Amino acid sequence: MSMLSEVKVHTAPSVEPITLTEAKNYMKVDYTNDDTLIEDVLIPSAREMVEKMINKALITQTLKAYYSSFDNIVDLPYAPVQSVTSVKRIQQNTTTTLTVDSDYYVQGLDDKFLLITSPYSSPPGFSPSDSFNGAELLVEYVAGYGTAGSNVPAAIKEAIRKIVAFNYENRNEDEAGLEIPNSAKNILNKYRSWQI
Repeated sequence: MSMLSEVKVHTAPSVEPITLTEAKNYMKVDYTNDDTLIEDVLIPSAREMVEKMINKALITQTLKAYYSSFDNIVDLPYAPVQSVTSVKRIQQNTTTTLTVDSDYYVQGLDDKFLLITSPYSSPPGFSPSDSFNGAELLVEYVAGYGTAGSNVPAAIKEAIRKIVAFNYENRNEDEAGLEIPNSAKNILNKYRSWQI
């Protein structure tokens, strides 16, 4: 079984799924005093909460996934995966770059996974029935619905507007963090990716 240890955003999205204007129109805010709060804090935070909840990247971004151990099937989190940039096997301070369509294959539709096939990228003495114990894997890939907010499904954008509005209306210095209201959770539940 592959053990995902960490996923990091290597290159962040260049835009957000909703704009400041969309958020302000939804909340019926017609003044500019809170523009920085809405645009720089609430909208990005809402996107990140949604991505974590549904296990999907919304806007095109480059991710790095680190696996502390892996077998021949490696699931990639945060679909939809657009492309795989690189796959590196790390063992005993030696890094080997694997070759697509030779050492591994990219399989699946949106929820892609890697099929590691080549014993040539494996440690000496490896046989196809062995696991890759003691080896680590670093995968860099591009994921997201597209480069523009218009590529994100309308229902997900609606959920983000609800999250931004809820946290704007309920902002309080005594509160500990932002929340996803139930109305947004109900919308997002049908978009959740479950690892089986």
